[in-house]
Amino acid sequence: MIYLICIFIFIFYFYILYKNPGEKSTLIHNKTPALIIISLSFILISFIFLSLSNIDNMAEYENISKRNQDIRNNIVTIKKNIPLLKEKLSLEPDYYKGWVILAKSYLIIDDISASVAAYENALQIDSTDKIILQEYIVSLRKENAKVNKVKILKMYDRLLKIDNLDTNTLNDKLNYSIDINDSNLTIKILEDIIKNPKIKNKIQYKEFLAKLINHGAPFFEFNIIISNKLREKISNNKYIFFIIKDEKKLNIPFAVKRVQKNDINNKVTINNSNIMMVSNNTPMPDNIILSIKVSNKKTISKDNLNSMLYLSKIINITNLNNYTIDDKLILP
Repeated sequence: MIYLICIFIFIFYFYILYKNPGEKSTLIHNKTPALIIISLSFILISFIFLSLSNIDNMAEYENISKRNQDIRNNIVTIKKNIPLLKEKLSLEPDYYKGWVILAKSYLIIDDISASVAAYENALQIDSTDKIILQEYIVSLRKENAKVNKVKILKMYDRLLKIDNLDTNTLNDKLNYSIDINDSNLTIKILEDIIKNPKIKNKIQYKEFLAKLINHGAPFFEFNIIISNKLREKISNNKYIFFIIKDEKKLNIPFAVKRVQKNDINNKVTINNSNIMMVSNNTPMPDNIILSIKVSNKKTISKDNLNSMLYLSKIINITNLNNYTIDDKLILP
């Protein structure tokens, strides 16, 4: 409004200057075009200023100011109510909702340590509310993300126990490990996500893990489930060799894992550490052939056909993480 008044005064001033009422004109008429140009320039500048100054948003600014004032008023109210709430909780220590309100109140006024303590009292009464668990984690991370690491991971595990398919929790836990710069924790979380059979879309997690552990090499993990029949065949040999070959490159093993007889269990995992040649350009095979050979020496001869115990058919591993031995394919 003040700008409109200024424009009006400016126009009125030039009107008086050009022709005073009851007096003879004091302006030279050949100066009139200059005055018109000056006036139009002023109006144009005023228009540009008005369009760029967001004056039209003054109502929104006033609303924001009002909301900020409401927040300040609420904080004052919260600070007044905290002693009353604490007194009530001293008389009713099992009042779960009261502890939650107190924790939220402390969080709003930025008393983080007090908020953490209040959340812990609430969770001793009930630890099944996902929202409260998430808020507690926020308080712990604000207080000290590294010092509270054990507590924070325990809460993430509790959230995942409630819902192990909650990708928001998984990603938040992953972001936490990155925030505190704990690479070992990040790798472990990524491996847990990748191993979870209920999570279907794992490509981004595999790529991230590959960058961490192999400097950009593609991620590879293949689990072989051993049958009892094969275990019996293995028992007479000291070393067992699990050999994976790319269907397109059968002359060169893609990955080899050697396991001692006493270390064999129901699941054998072959991963990046077992790949024969790893580089950023190492392509992951879509189809593989698995063979299992045995020997009493740490090495095995290519020509020793009697060492072969198992030879699979073509296995598509595009979306396969676990492979169970087919007893029908165990060689006599």
